[in-house]
Amino acid sequence: MPDEKVKTPIFTVSSGFFSRARTVAPPTWSRWLIPPAALSVHLAIGQAYAWSVFKPPLESALHLSGTASALPFQVGIVMLGLSAAFGGTLVERNGPRWAMSVSTICFSLGFLISALGVATGQYWLVVLGYGFVGGIGLGIGYRNAGQCSGLQAGGEGPRGRAAKVRACFNDQCSSCARRRAWTPRRRSFAHGW
Repeated sequence: MPDEKVKTPIFTVSSGFFSRARTVAPPTWSRWLIPPAALSVHLAIGQAYAWSVFKPPLESALHLSGTASALPFQVGIVMLGLSAAFGGTLVERNGPRWAMSVSTICFSLGFLISALGVATGQYWLVVLGYGFVGGIGLGIGYRNAGQCSGLQAGGEGPRGRAAKVRACFNDQCSSCARRRAWTPRRRSFAHGW
């Protein structure tokens, strides 16, 4: 149709270091490097679940109650979910380099803002930094690490095995949860251990 306008997507990266075209590996590259990289990203993102380590010093430094010291974590988890949900199309459109760069910047900036909040005694900066900004970084990073579109293709030979190892890591938790689901009426684990 001659009168249709072509829309250019917002927030796309078309060339340079962040280009999706630069994320295509040459045929000689080993895909066995991807599972350790994905595991590293997941370990970094798992830092959010270590909030209980930060809680006691935060409570004593800012004289907070247990409920108030949990707010940055709660906001962070909400922002993780929202940014993973709404940022998924951006991650798919712009590629993994863009996503991990944005994730790293947001997560690190969130920690710096939180540190400034603790140093100056401003609780709202801790909530803003760790909860809001850091949570966005966690969500974008988690979304990117969970996708790994290049691995989902699979294939034969060693590259296909690497893809299957990565898929096994993802599916292991959900399949273990299904196999070992607690059934109260039998008071045992379903399907045995």
